[in-house]
Amino acid sequence: MHSIVPNVPTSEEHPVAAVRGRFHGICAALVSRRVLPAWVGCSVIAIVVALRTLTPAPFIASQISVFDALQRIAPRAYVQAPVRVIDIDEESLKRVGQWPWSRDVLAVLTERITALGAAAIAFDFVFPEPDRTSPSMLIEKWAAIPGFPAVSSPPRALPDYDRRFADAIAAGPVILAMGLIGSEQPGVPMEKAGIALIGADPARSLTQFPGAVINLPMLEAAAKGIGSFSITGEDGETIRRVPLIARYQDRIVPSLSLEALRVAQGADTIGVRRDKDASADSPLRIKVGDIIVPADADGSLRMYFTGPVSERAIPAWQIISAGQEPRLEGLIAGHIVLIGTSATGLSDLRPTPLNPFEPSVNIHAQAIEQMLLGAFLDRPAWFAGAEVTAAVALAGGLVFICAFQGVGLSLGALFATLAGALAATWYGYSSRQLLGDPTLVCVTAVPAVLAATLTRYFLVEREARALKRAFSQYLAPALVDQVVRNLGHLRMGGEAREISCLFTDLDGFTDFVEHARTDELVAILNAYLDALCSIAMDHGGTVVKLIGDAVHVIFNAPVDQTDHAARAVACARAMDAFAVQFSGEQRGKHIPFGSTRIGVNTGYAIVGNFGGNRRFDYSAYGDTINTAARLENANKILGTRICISRSTVAQCSAGGFRPIGSLVLKGKTEPVDVYEPIEGTASDPACYRFGAVVASQSSFGLRGRFRRRAQADVGQRRDSSGRSDRTAHGK
Repeated sequence: MHSIVPNVPTSEEHPVAAVRGRFHGICAALVSRRVLPAWVGCSVIAIVVALRTLTPAPFIASQISVFDALQRIAPRAYVQAPVRVIDIDEESLKRVGQWPWSRDVLAVLTERITALGAAAIAFDFVFPEPDRTSPSMLIEKWAAIPGFPAVSSPPRALPDYDRRFADAIAAGPVILAMGLIGSEQPGVPMEKAGIALIGADPARSLTQFPGAVINLPMLEAAAKGIGSFSITGEDGETIRRVPLIARYQDRIVPSLSLEALRVAQGADTIGVRRDKDASADSPLRIKVGDIIVPADADGSLRMYFTGPVSERAIPAWQIISAGQEPRLEGLIAGHIVLIGTSATGLSDLRPTPLNPFEPSVNIHAQAIEQMLLGAFLDRPAWFAGAEVTAAVALAGGLVFICAFQGVGLSLGALFATLAGALAATWYGYSSRQLLGDPTLVCVTAVPAVLAATLTRYFLVEREARALKRAFSQYLAPALVDQVVRNLGHLRMGGEAREISCLFTDLDGFTDFVEHARTDELVAILNAYLDALCSIAMDHGGTVVKLIGDAVHVIFNAPVDQTDHAARAVACARAMDAFAVQFSGEQRGKHIPFGSTRIGVNTGYAIVGNFGGNRRFDYSAYGDTINTAARLENANKILGTRICISRSTVAQCSAGGFRPIGSLVLKGKTEPVDVYEPIEGTASDPACYRFGAVVASQSSFGLRGRFRRRAQADVGQRRDSSGRSDRTAHGK
């Protein structure tokens, strides 16, 4: 948008100055209202992407929060799977006794589950020490008590609960648990399953544990499988993944759920596959029998939790007391059975995204359900790169919109982008179980758009201040504020609009210039012109020209003024009053300062910026302008100081005017009715008598004299100084 302040024409530039000018032009372009916001927005995008690379922890935390929210909104629907939990709950502790139960009770529990036809039985406990309630252990303790009667020959068949439990384990498809810990502790669990590595060795990417808590050797020897029950949260607390395999010393150890799945299928080997050309952070494929399970690079399974499901669990006391009930056989036969506890006091409750107190055994059970049902949450390795690309592309597009479009469209595009990112994330999760992360798009787009918008706002404010300073040379301060508030309503090229135009001229200016001292001329002329311009601005006029002693003012441009004709007349009255007073003051000082003539006309004109690349100014062109200039000149013929056309008077609802006559101005064939403002109204007797005289003079040739003199004099050069007739572009 061009400024309306005229540029000073430049002469031929020196090469160095030309280079400097081009450099300044490039700098100005870079900080323009459109380019600089784009630069700032793109810089914010680059900063966010760099922060994600250098400090990923906050971004990972926000990503985890989104994934948790998705599961809370839409958890995995529970589908019947051959998985059961034998729950040692509060009621079981009341009925059977406090924990830990003796191994003979566990042996009974194991035997009955085996008899009910379970495909696999997995204990979510580790048994590292002998059962101290076993009779054989109690006899030894009693013998060590001083003064206790010695048992000379204790029965050899004294029950050993650990042995009985081992026999029960050996008779069924039992899997024992081991605990992998972060501190070194001696103990080497027995290997029950073979691990077959296919492709690249995944050992480096697996979670490594230096120590392990293992079971009694006789129990491990009897078990069909041994798996780790260790699970840790990504933030140290909340459980979102279950390790399917882990690294212990130089071995790969399966998890409790994976071993239970292997034993249930009668498989001997667990296959772990990673492509040879894949990177260390690429996902794994784990094959157990006929089931292939996708796992992350560290060998963990991303959990897809269900809500609370009562059908999954059977209280342990029912198995111990009920025996071989047909109902229980239908619930357990062919199922993978996990034995664990939900009792609060046993401290085996873990937080998950859906439940802050989820029993660990339920987590293992849900992991087995996912593997059996094929219900996996997937986050492909390429998702991270795709999210970065999408964030940069979308945020860049939004920044472009902010830089080159309006605020409304920019905000609408931002909200649409955020909504689209959330909708795409939801669609991928709900229909394909894909975990997409919309936070990077949001975190990138919002600050980038905010930065670009604020930058553009400050630049617009700067332009508004510059525009206000520029217009202040033409308009009244109140009108300047209105222009700044309505920048969008300004058409700064050229437009046809109705305006009221006012011209002033100083009589005897040439004589005054020739006889006045230079300092006196400058001071008096500046005071005179400044006062006229101030009066014009006070009435809402736009000063478009100052030529010597003359002032050209227009109303209803560049902003709308419904009362522009009345403003022009009021301005003419005020200028005339000032000019009479100012001229009298100067003549009182013996300075030959002439009187001021004013012409006012209303009509359509072309208003806007005119000129070229090196100089342009805000002005108006058209017959309306020419007529106003010639009306000002007609004051010399009419003996008046203000001459106003009928088109202006017709739009003034207040104020008095008296008709002067009809003038045929230079270049016109039709006469123009002209008026002079008076202090009274048109109904005053003096005004009536003057109008009647003017009307009657047509028979005596008065109109003819006006016509001839107007054609001869109006619009011609007014003095012998050679100064061009100032008729506002009228030739």
